[in-house]
Formats: sequence, structure tokens, C-alpha cells
Amino acid sequence: MSTIQGSAFSHGLTGVHRGMNNLRRDAQEIANAGIAHSSSPDKPVSEQVKNAEFERPLVGLIEDNQQVSASVEVIKTQSEMIGSLLNEMA
Repeated sequence: MSTIQGSAFSHGLTGVHRGMNNLRRDAQEIANAGIAHSSSPDKPVSEQVKNAEFERPLVGLIEDNQQVSASVEVIKTQSEMIGSLLNEMA
């Protein structure tokens, strides 16, 4: 039984870490794209290119947020299950 509990917690924790790392990466991509466009005003870039550079990391931020939220729910559910089991045993 401890294998299942440890597994749920470790999967949840791994999901939180992965989501947070992806959030950092996507935020950095957005920042870098903004810096690249502001540092070279002499080279005009089409709106389509600008939007494409921001679109993927912006969508990624939403996905990463959902991953972290889902992983936190896994951890909370596992914690509630352990609490219920301990209450039943007491």
C-alpha cells in the first residue's frame, strides 16, 4: 500500500516541478522575444512573425498552469485519502 501512496505523491510532485520549469521556460521565451524586437528597431518584423514568436509560449503558460494545478490536486487527494484511512483506523 505504501508503494501506491508514494507513487501518487511522487507523480504529483514531479508534475508540479515539471510544470514550474516549463512556466519559467515559457516566460523566458516571451521576455527574450520582446527584447529581440525592441533592441533592433531598424529591422522591421511583420506582425505575423511577432505573433508567432509569442503565441507558442503564451499557450504554453496556460498548459503549464493547468499541469501544476492538476498535479497539486493529485497531492491533495492523496493526502485526504491518507487522512481518511488514519481516521478509520483510529
